[in-house]
Amino acid sequence: MSGSSQHLTIFEDRCDRCGACRSVCSRNALKVGAAYVYVDWRKCEGCLSCVEVCDRNAIVSRIVPLRSSSVKSTVAVADVNKVVVGSRAEAKAVRRAAERAVKEKGNDRAPKKKGPIRIDEKQEIASRSPEKPVVALRPPEKRAVASRSPDKPKIAFRRAEKPIRVARKTTRQTQWTLLDAGAVLAIMIVALLAKNVVLALREVSLMPQLGKLVVRVVVLSAFYVVQIAAFGWVAGRRGLRAAEGFGLRRDVDSRGEDTPSALGSIGLVCALFVGCEAVSIGYGFVMRAAGIMPPERLSSDLAGVFGGGPVGFALAFALVAIAAPFAEEIAFRGIVLPVLGEKWGMWVGIGATALLYAAYHANWWLFAPAAVLGMALGWLAWTRESLWPAIWLHVLYNAVAVIAAFATAK
Repeated sequence: MSGSSQHLTIFEDRCDRCGACRSVCSRNALKVGAAYVYVDWRKCEGCLSCVEVCDRNAIVSRIVPLRSSSVKSTVAVADVNKVVVGSRAEAKAVRRAAERAVKEKGNDRAPKKKGPIRIDEKQEIASRSPEKPVVALRPPEKRAVASRSPDKPKIAFRRAEKPIRVARKTTRQTQWTLLDAGAVLAIMIVALLAKNVVLALREVSLMPQLGKLVVRVVVLSAFYVVQIAAFGWVAGRRGLRAAEGFGLRRDVDSRGEDTPSALGSIGLVCALFVGCEAVSIGYGFVMRAAGIMPPERLSSDLAGVFGGGPVGFALAFALVAIAAPFAEEIAFRGIVLPVLGEKWGMWVGIGATALLYAAYHANWWLFAPAAVLGMALGWLAWTRESLWPAIWLHVLYNAVAVIAAFATAK
């Protein structure tokens, strides 16, 4: 029987970097990045699982004849220039096989001059002429399985029984790198130090109460605006759109039956909020019962920082309950978590990000509650495939703290 070989052709302009092909590749032969897609042929075993899951036809398979007997029924030497091939190696293989077929027939008029092989990505087959058969292509709904016989390789086709489902919640792909995560953390630390230095200036402490309030509002507003702008700059340097890069918008083409629902996300946000609040309240009771009291600066309410009344409440709510969660979630769960999770796994990434988030607050009394909240936020962002559920949980948690602080203010 004739021999043939499965070849993969990759169209990078069609690829949306969804990572589905990489997820189903058991040999880790596919590499997908922000500006490249390639196959490691030393690892690829030709299972064609990547072709099955790609709904954008960015990876296609072609059957290229390897032996002369297969050329007799597929392509003639005169048709070589019309055969669509995916690479120069495929073109050479087709030409050599066609020339051997002509010699076996006793035809000594084989062309001596090799013409150029024309590559056309837009055509699926080369010629429709009945007297000039062409290379057969694998039907899209079938999967080719190569025979294990070393001397007579075969191509058998079978219909796929079930569509391959990609496990979204266990395998994640990100276009961020460890360098990006380090840069984001460095930006946050520098901004935090600059904010603390400005607010601790002697000139600020000598200002009247209204002047202090204005300085605090301006410095805190600049603190969050600078961070978000810096994150956008980092995304621009990577060639990413901020919405997709931070997880604020899910790709429409990658949505499937297993996409998390909005109603389920709302339920999880409410349940995790109740759990985190219970842990925080219980932690406070246990620490006080053990004789460990919070530091003095933690005892000062938000009304003393932003001023009492509706204006002070509005300022505190805008900065503490909205701006702070948005900036912190982009940094920790939008950039750092995907990098650590892809490198070391989901739970290691969530735990490490939660510890970094708790340490960022620089307060030993808040460390444990902040770490628990960070675990909940990380798990929510990872499993719901969007950053918005984590942002809403963070906003709700901080909003309750602001409301409680102004309600108990004297």
